[in-house]
Amino acid sequence: MSAALQLAQESHPTLSAARQAGWIFLQATGCLFLADFLSGLVHWAEDAYGEAHWPVLGPLVIAPNLLHHRDPRAMTRQSWLRNVDLPLLLGGLVLLAVGLSGHLTWTWILTVGLLSFTNLIHRWAHQNALENGRLVTRLQSLGLIQSRAAHAAHHRYPRASNYCALTSHLNPLLERLGLWTRLEALIFRLTGVARRVEPLPQAA
Repeated sequence: MSAALQLAQESHPTLSAARQAGWIFLQATGCLFLADFLSGLVHWAEDAYGEAHWPVLGPLVIAPNLLHHRDPRAMTRQSWLRNVDLPLLLGGLVLLAVGLSGHLTWTWILTVGLLSFTNLIHRWAHQNALENGRLVTRLQSLGLIQSRAAHAAHHRYPRASNYCALTSHLNPLLERLGLWTRLEALIFRLTGVARRVEPLPQAA
C-alpha cells in the first residue's frame, strides 16, 4: 500500500470500508455471472447431447428437458420445489464436499445457491406477470433476473442458442462469440459426435 493511500485512509476512515464494500460487490457480481454461465453450460450439454435413454441422467434430467421443449409451460404446472429439488440436492452435496475440504467461503455459497435456484428463475420466465407477482416482475424488468422476452429467444426452433437462464446479460455476448457452435464443432472434430437434432415443431 502506498504511503499516500495509507495516509488517506487514516484521514478518511470510511475509505477503507468503501473499498471493501466495492470489492464485495464485484465478487458478488462475479458469482452471479459465473452461476449464469454454468447454468448455460449445463443447459447446452443437455440440449446438444442429452438422450432420454441414458441411465440415471436420462429419466431424471434429459426426459424432463425434452418435455420442456415440447411443452414449455409443463414446469409451471409442478410445484416450485419440484423444479429445484435435484439442483438443491446436488448443490448441497457440492457445498458439503467443499466444506469438508476446508475451502468453503461465502462466494462458494452464493454461486452454488444461485445455480441451484436457476430453474426457479427459469420457471418465472415462463409465467406471466400475474402469476409471478410484482416483486418477480420488477426484478425481471430491472434486469436482475432473466426476463420472459430474453428467455423466449431460446425456445425459437431449433432451440440451439441463448442457454443461460439466470440473467439476460450473458447470452448476447456468448452468441456474438459463437461459443456454443464453436464447442460443438470442436467436439465433432475430436470425437465425431454431432449435436442432437431437435425434432421439428408439431403443427398446431
